[in-house]
Amino acid sequence: MMAPPSSPSSSPSNPNLQPTTTPRPFSLLIFFDASQLHDKQELHLKSLRSEFSLVSSSFISNNNPSSQSKLFFCYIEFKESQSSFAQFGEELGDGGGLL
Repeated sequence: MMAPPSSPSSSPSNPNLQPTTTPRPFSLLIFFDASQLHDKQELHLKSLRSEFSLVSSSFISNNNPSSQSKLFFCYIEFKESQSSFAQFGEELGDGGGLL
């Protein structure tokens, strides 16, 4: 999921997330995972995790580290950080969304 550099109002999916008054000089791409759901083939979590890794590796390999645009790739595992799922308004198996 991509967190935009700034937004005029709070996230519609989670009103607890408040926008910054000035644009952030970076963006976040967050992958929310739940290993306990990897056996549910219809969610495609294993392949999505693999694609996330491919995209992050490709971005790092093909972009100059000193460029003006900063993008951070984040991986959050449900078992390790249930509070992060709650803070971002994510639920197990909901497929995620734009923050």
